[in-house]
Amino acid sequence: MPVVGITGRAGSGKSTVSRILRSSGYIVIDVDRVGHIALRDHSVKDRIRGLFGDSVFDESGKIDRSVLGGMVFGNPGKMAGLNGIVWPCMKQRLVLMVRAACEKSNGKPVFVDAAVLFQAGFSEVCDKVVKIEADDEIRAGRLAERSGPEKAAKIMESQKDMENGISACDFIIGNNGSIEDLRTEVGRVACEVTGKR
Repeated sequence: MPVVGITGRAGSGKSTVSRILRSSGYIVIDVDRVGHIALRDHSVKDRIRGLFGDSVFDESGKIDRSVLGGMVFGNPGKMAGLNGIVWPCMKQRLVLMVRAACEKSNGKPVFVDAAVLFQAGFSEVCDKVVKIEADDEIRAGRLAERSGPEKAAKIMESQKDMENGISACDFIIGNNGSIEDLRTEVGRVACEVTGKR
């Protein structure tokens, strides 16, 4: 069964696509959650402490993701340092999770939801890739509704130079319309992935 990556910029609708797929009986691995697990790894924590100091840890010794995020967001050098620590650990865990998911998927495709699918090398785990696309104005509106206009503007600015990645994708889902339109598109792509028309 194929392993299918789902990617797209913030506000494009990746999470909504993942919910639709889950409700249709597909296994979807959320790479953000894999990242949260990776931050509990002792070697990852040690390297993060060495790079960022004790201030990113709470009293119980756990990494405070909001403090760490505030430190790296908008700072490409620090972000690159963090990614260099966390992404390899995430990829190792992702490979194991994909393998386990494939064993219990009953022959259905397994989906991997990852905003940084290409940047982190997670696409190497996938047989096919689906890109979720939405116009910038629509993405900005969704982000503002979710996170507030100020944070939305920062997110949009941070992703303005992000590689589009369309040329490396097997399927494109446009998400400028209604949820019903999106369901139709997700169903179409799911059928194409499984070879059903």
